[in-house]
Amino acid sequence: KTEIYKEMDKNGWLSKGEIGWFNGGKLYDAFNEDARKLYWDYIRDGLMKYGVDALWMDATEPERVFTDDREATESEIIKWGPTSLGSRSRYLNAYSLVTCEGVYEGWRNDIKNKRVFILTRSSFAGQQKTASATWSGDIYSTWEVMHSQIAAGLNFSLSGLPYWTFDIGGFLIDDAPYGLFDGFNGDYGELYTRWFEFGTFLPIFRSHGDHRPREPWQFGKPGDPYYDAILKYMNIRYRLMPYIYSWAWKVTSENATLLRALPMDFTEDKKTWNINDEFLFGNDFLVAPVTTPVIQDLTRAGSVSTRTVYLPKGADWTNIWTGEVVKGGREITVKAEIDMLPLFLRAGAIVPMGPYIQYATDKPDDTLEIRIVTGADGQFTLYEDENDNYNYEQGIFTTINFKWENATRKLTIGERKGQFPGMLEKRVFRIVLIENGKVKGFQPVDKPDRQILYDGKTIQINF
Repeated sequence: KTEIYKEMDKNGWLSKGEIGWFNGGKLYDAFNEDARKLYWDYIRDGLMKYGVDALWMDATEPERVFTDDREATESEIIKWGPTSLGSRSRYLNAYSLVTCEGVYEGWRNDIKNKRVFILTRSSFAGQQKTASATWSGDIYSTWEVMHSQIAAGLNFSLSGLPYWTFDIGGFLIDDAPYGLFDGFNGDYGELYTRWFEFGTFLPIFRSHGDHRPREPWQFGKPGDPYYDAILKYMNIRYRLMPYIYSWAWKVTSENATLLRALPMDFTEDKKTWNINDEFLFGNDFLVAPVTTPVIQDLTRAGSVSTRTVYLPKGADWTNIWTGEVVKGGREITVKAEIDMLPLFLRAGAIVPMGPYIQYATDKPDDTLEIRIVTGADGQFTLYEDENDNYNYEQGIFTTINFKWENATRKLTIGERKGQFPGMLEKRVFRIVLIENGKVKGFQPVDKPDRQILYDGKTIQINF
């Protein structure tokens, strides 16, 4: 038995029964404040002091007997005995909340210069306050499961939990109902690529799974369709880091969410109420994942050539790949080749894009491309800080507001507000207007409409 087991057991903080398939392991009572503190102490001294940046806290349901049988599961729960709060059957669903809460509070108290980040398999109301992101668990690698993830994530966000994700490609490949997949060159290559594209537009972007490796080079080489598509969307994600990080600030400061069901922004459009296969990423991107293969025979690879998309009423939408502008309130059919996830930008959107990078802080954002979709007024606040501490809670950060007035075709870049150590005093903004089909995709634009040297003072630009 481990030292933490012995200490928990001595204090009476372990479940009476064992966890069904963990070889004698027992569950600690996370509802007991002292037990939570001891749990954190072992994490701090056994992991954090050696430089661990984040924690992957799996099985916070918590894990029980390995069965899909409800009666067997309930029987196992009864064997564990009560929690310090009372009946385990009554309080068990909140286990993930209290165990993450204990880690969060310990981390905040003992480690001052590093933000808490917890990845966990389960969640409960209020768990967002513990710096926890939740993924959807050990899901099957099938097209049907990928489709169901859209509604799952949207309902999660609607519950007030803003950071949700999944295992790109599914977790269980060999155990999927279809049986064994045909390696990486056939059906799984197509499924993984489509799933990767979908995952690019989630709050947390991650690939993970059992049985098979998932690195991009497992799906081909440069020039191969799956490899090229995966690399393309990886670059898109990193180019969008200024947009995503600014939205993360809105999550913190305004209780916003990045992953948005259509009715959140288009409540008056009743046609959006029951759409379960599209969503908004921020206020600006409409995302319509492709969740069916070209041929249902899963021994063959291919790509869906078209996808039907509903564009909400009350906005004009620009197809990112073609530049075509479509008035909202209608359903259209668009191309959806293997590297073309159907994506639209709302008129008035202002999207900051950074350079191609290998990791989040690879290069300074001294040159940003600011894309503006004309056709409506728009506003965006660019947020920046030191990236990894809690000084922002003391107001140590900066914001720059961008405002587009469509009628007069005027862009106002506001005065920089705030400051933080290491901030860029001067930088270049490359302004790109998206109109008339002249800008397509996410590649950096060679010739922007304007190039501005910004030093923190208000600038007005007329086009």
